[in-house]
Amino acid sequence: MKQGFAIAIVLVTGLSGCASQQEILEERVAAIAEPARSYVIGTYVVDCEPRGEDCGQTFNAINANFHDVADPKNWSWLSSVHGDAFGHNTEYDFTSAAQKEKGYYFCLPLMPATYAFSTISYQNFAGGGSGFNLRKDEQFDARFSLGSAETVYIGRIHVTTSRARNLIGIPLSAPGMMIVSSGSESERQAALAKCPASIQKRLVRTAYLGDAVVRSSAALGVEPSPPSQP
Repeated sequence: MKQGFAIAIVLVTGLSGCASQQEILEERVAAIAEPARSYVIGTYVVDCEPRGEDCGQTFNAINANFHDVADPKNWSWLSSVHGDAFGHNTEYDFTSAAQKEKGYYFCLPLMPATYAFSTISYQNFAGGGSGFNLRKDEQFDARFSLGSAETVYIGRIHVTTSRARNLIGIPLSAPGMMIVSSGSESERQAALAKCPASIQKRLVRTAYLGDAVVRSSAALGVEPSPPSQP
């Protein structure tokens, strides 16, 4: 299988645009009274490499992006950030050096809509920024729907990394794949505990992404191989 990632140069202006889009989404959600807000909950996990007492990730940012199917410009993401110069680093709920993974539980307020996870991306911040984005023809379609005043559990989303070699044989970090599982009941409860107290009393609907990801497995898998050149 050919690697489905292309190298991307990330400019500071591009990062500012991303933040603005997120702020717009947050403002739309904030305009809804808390009891009527909709939430998606789950667990986000990334690979890490043990170094002494730490378990660091090999990219500064590892993201799983999703968007509103009816309005693709309305998009958001789950992200793990480490090494941000401004201190905007992710706070993790668990780290396992033995399993080489770390992650957090999330409770995200969103507008009612049908959403689709479609891509994963990896960024490094040094030298103005660079990274890997999944090519458009390799993007997938893992959907979940969210009704008004509803809380939906989408399971455990794990974005992996891999190892490869460049053209002269030097080992380097490379993209991996997105793996979705149902997670455990304890993880579901931990994610729900991240929601406002009034929301924790709701019944939670499960919208496991597994079937959608299985249908898109060919687009998700990335074999370890040297990254493509610009």
